[in-house]
Amino acid sequence: MKKNGFTLMEVIISCGILALFMTGVISLYTHGGKVGNTTMWLQNTINQLKLATRQINTSIQKSSYPSVIKYPSDIIKSEADNFKINYAENEILTSSITSGEKIFLKSTESVPASMGGINGNVVASISYHIFSLTSQGEIIYYRYEDTISPTDITKTYSKAVPSGSIKYKTKLVKDVESIVCKKLVDTRNNSPLEITINCHMPNAKTTRSETTIGVPNVDLKVMTP
Repeated sequence: MKKNGFTLMEVIISCGILALFMTGVISLYTHGGKVGNTTMWLQNTINQLKLATRQINTSIQKSSYPSVIKYPSDIIKSEADNFKINYAENEILTSSITSGEKIFLKSTESVPASMGGINGNVVASISYHIFSLTSQGEIIYYRYEDTISPTDITKTYSKAVPSGSIKYKTKLVKDVESIVCKKLVDTRNNSPLEITINCHMPNAKTTRSETTIGVPNVDLKVMTP
């Protein structure tokens, strides 16, 4: 009596075809996952870079020296190096805020003090905008705040960072591979500062960069290591 069934050769061929099919399905699934991860990383990184460069540009544009208005017509400024736009050149990172972080940009924003006049002496306020890069490749933005008496400004106030607490801190970008700060020459105004942030997707070849150019109201100064 004849029995229905599969020969060994048929079974081997079927298994081979199934293996090829499953390999294709797994490869397609893996490739699709990589494409999805890359797309998500690019979208997140683009948004982070735009926010970071906007914050950096805004801080540079708001830069100003601590000053005091002495009635009726005298203005005194403290143009010490600490109140210039301090930046790290050629990817050299300088003094740290905390362990594992290096500052690459620092600017100050001041509201003038006043002496004399109807309201008497009014203290100045100053905000320190500090951008640092962590050892994990994250850009952190800090804002400190301080007040200055008119007499302190007239004595060439030159404090680098206030001793008080941080008023604001946030992470702007992650997966940062390098930061390049470059002074641009402009004889008409204060020299603009070009900053390029380069990001690299972990375990991949995908990269993304963003450049911003800020025009300060103060001079530029290269920070030394």
